Amino acid sequence: QAAVSLIRDKDMVFLDVSTSNLAIAELLMKSDRDLTVVTNMVDVLGVLARNPRIELIFAGGQINRGRDGFWGGMTQEFIRRLKPDIAFVGAVGVDVKENSVSTYDIEDGINKAAIIRVSKRAYVVAEARKLSSDGNYNYVTLDTLSGLITDPRPAPDICQAAEDYGVDIILPQID
Repeated sequence: QAAVSLIRDKDMVFLDVSTSNLAIAELLMKSDRDLTVVTNMVDVLGVLARNPRIELIFAGGQINRGRDGFWGGMTQEFIRRLKPDIAFVGAVGVDVKENSVSTYDIEDGINKAAIIRVSKRAYVVAEARKLSSDGNYNYVTLDTLSGLITDPRPAPDICQAAEDYGVDIILPQID
């Protein structure tokens, strides 16, 4: 919900391969907003295809069956031509103190980095447990992001480190 609140009507939104982005897609599917959504994740495509108000664009390429999405040169070439208003990317690990965001697959990381580069605003969406885990391929530094969306509020030292890098930590609103 915190991620969806950042999306404006008529935005071009990029949702990469991520279980968090699948949850965002489920929320967008129920919305009545006019959006363009670009994705390279098969499950996101399946969910959003049911909403006629969402213009849906799929970034194909070489399939990664284990990650339920597409990557590789064709996918990256397509991404490079886009100018999304906002992008949400997943992560295996976020090390705020080391200014790094990581994943396991190099090709996945290259896709994510390309998406962040071309987007006007880019956010990593990661459960709090990922703030203490790490992948083996650093694909971006935190200070290149618009923010980090997580839940619950991280420890004060993590919040301070994020603030030092100019990264907003965005939390869900509690009703």
